[in-house]
Amino acid sequence: FDDHPYLIRIYNDQSQNLTIMKAAQVGLSTASILKNHYDAKKRKIDIIYTLPTDADVNVFVGGKVNRIICNNPAMVEDVADKDSIEKKQVGDSMIYFRGTWTKKAAIMVTADRLVHDEKDSSKLDVIADYQARLQHSKIKQVHTFSHPSLPETGVHSDWLKSDQKHWMMKCPHCNHWQYLSWN
Repeated sequence: FDDHPYLIRIYNDQSQNLTIMKAAQVGLSTASILKNHYDAKKRKIDIIYTLPTDADVNVFVGGKVNRIICNNPAMVEDVADKDSIEKKQVGDSMIYFRGTWTKKAAIMVTADRLVHDEKDSSKLDVIADYQARLQHSKIKQVHTFSHPSLPETGVHSDWLKSDQKHWMMKCPHCNHWQYLSWN
């Protein structure tokens, strides 16, 4: 956490809605992978993790999620289907990975948590369709993070409805100030 101290509060946040407006490369995807794995295992919740397209899902799960699992022996023990791209069974829970460019992606599975990674690059009407996947959950969590695209659209719209926490930090690599916001 030396270069990412803000992630500690995000890892510990169990709010029903977690919205993060962010710059690129601030560690949120990795944090989300680990947080989702932990919560699937310990809290026994099912999760749907969306990315903009099916191609993004293939790159993300194949290149990032699977690599994180394979490099963490405790995670390897927890995951029944290590090489699968579309789903990971963690204990008795499921983490589904879906794109957002077809309405078909938002059907068939239920969840306790929706995670929308790069919401502003996703198809927002399909993101809205995913809400129905939470109908039978008592938890109904929604985690959204993205770089903002347009004012009052996507992640910015969600953030405006939040308690609007802020974090300013200097990038350890380029020494520029970066801004992170969440609720």
